[in-house]
Amino acid sequence: MTQQIIDVGAAANDGTGEPLRSAFEAVNSNFTEIYTAGPVGSNVRIANNTITTTTTNTNIVLKPNGIGVIQANAAVLPSIDNVYDIGSPILRFDTIYAGYFVGNGALLTGISGGSGNGQAIVNGTSNVAISTANGNVTIGINGTGNVVTVSQTSLFVNGVIATPRTLSANIVVQANVSAMMVSPLTIPNGLQITVPSSSTFNVVP
Repeated sequence: MTQQIIDVGAAANDGTGEPLRSAFEAVNSNFTEIYTAGPVGSNVRIANNTITTTTTNTNIVLKPNGIGVIQANAAVLPSIDNVYDIGSPILRFDTIYAGYFVGNGALLTGISGGSGNGQAIVNGTSNVAISTANGNVTIGINGTGNVVTVSQTSLFVNGVIATPRTLSANIVVQANVSAMMVSPLTIPNGLQITVPSSSTFNVVP
């Protein structure tokens, strides 16, 4: 309904304004629309730039009509760092579209895609993939890269290292295992392979 404006005349008491009854009918219609639209008469309160409720621990529901969406025209920020969540363990969002995820990804699961044809971490044409549950971990190096580089800390081995080239870090075989490396193998000066007495390590052609 369009707001009804009361005709008050050209000047006070000049008799040109509308009848008192008609004026209050317009007032009643305007107030009816205000109460229908809310938040007048509800527990929602708007003060300055804050929307809150008068009842403690009551949710504020944003509910577009039909297939309408909730649109943010600026950044959405929490009031406190690292406290509030988006969704919950039992009320989860379906698909999240984003350019980047920044932060602790320790609880991310089901990272899929890439040439591993399964669960994979992908960057460009290279990936680290686990194609099936309990399957092998495959490191795929493609494009202009052709080596897997290990940081200067030790690399712990439990199993077979295939098609090696030149060691870039110390290798420590885990205790109580049988490890094997496929030659050719080059060990630069200053690097070493450590094998505990409870383990075996073989280099095969």
